Amino acid sequence: MDQVWNQRFLFNACMGFCGEVSSYPTMAGVIRNNATMSHDGGHTAAGFDSLWAKNNVPLREGFAYRSNHVVAVAAKAVIERFYSKQLTYSFISSCSKGGHAGIVAAKRYSNDFDGVIARGPTTHYT
Repeated sequence: MDQVWNQRFLFNACMGFCGEVSSYPTMAGVIRNNATMSHDGGHTAAGFDSLWAKNNVPLREGFAYRSNHVVAVAAKAVIERFYSKQLTYSFISSCSKGGHAGIVAAKRYSNDFDGVIARGPTTHYT
């Protein structure tokens, strides 16, 4: 497996209100031999149900900006440990909330990714 890894990491930020892990966005990276991952934004929910956020500031902060950073740092460590090689390039990609995540990553955590593909970002998510 190690022979086909191109030493790139594609982080697929969760979309919509998050709450689930979608497997199909990660396939774009897998078929191109990237190490890929995604996550649920730190909570479980159905559709646009935001009850998980009620009276829970840490979950709201995770959803707004922190969870992608924390998961990206952990994922990079796991990938490099698994392959015993360093990453040569990492990028974040997604749309809607995921596009927002790319913009937030570039602004708040500029060292997390070498590139950002922010499709259809929802920039005013209040």
